[in-house]
Amino acid sequence: AHAELEERVQERTHDLQREVTDRQRAVEALRASEQRYRSVTQSANDAIILADSLGMIVFWNPRAQSMFGYAEEDVLGQPLTSIMPARFRESHVRGLARYTTTGEAHVIGRTVELAGLRRDGAEFPIELSLTTFKVGEERFYTGLIRDITERKQAEQAIHEREEQLRVSQKMEAVGQLAAGIAHDFNNLLTAINGYSQWLLTRLEPGHPIRNEIEQIKIAGERASIL
Repeated sequence: AHAELEERVQERTHDLQREVTDRQRAVEALRASEQRYRSVTQSANDAIILADSLGMIVFWNPRAQSMFGYAEEDVLGQPLTSIMPARFRESHVRGLARYTTTGEAHVIGRTVELAGLRRDGAEFPIELSLTTFKVGEERFYTGLIRDITERKQAEQAIHEREEQLRVSQKMEAVGQLAAGIAHDFNNLLTAINGYSQWLLTRLEPGHPIRNEIEQIKIAGERASIL
């Protein structure tokens, strides 16, 4: 009986040792995962913002700080609406309430273009990708935000160049049309002016219609200049 008891104690000891080892490995894996997560979020080129189910900010990476102008301690616990232009705030609150109540989402899982609001009050164009996850019964939201100011400026520049090209092409077409019309009129006026001059050389001074022919020639010359 004593040997059997000792054997059970040893087995239980081994089980406890395995449990401790497994727990230590799990803790180490969790720490490694957290370190990798923080490494990624701290060095990311996009702003990464986490919010709780009430829409309050619970995480704010360095890129978010440089993008919006707020330090992390200034925004933790603040509503997401504080970094939104006023015209978007009401729809955000309604959308959050709708998703919480019905699970219906218009933005989650999609990438949309909106506008952000910097600390100095300046607006700038952003591209937002929003996802959600749960920890226990608590729901959280992750927003990946990219400043697309340069892209919008490039698109605007391309649009302006295309518009300039269209105007240039229209002007070129009008110029070609005008040149063709001028050429055709000039051919007609050459005949009018030529025959007017020919008639004047055949009419003596004081002839009854000489003055009228001279007026035709003067009008033809003015039309040629025009």
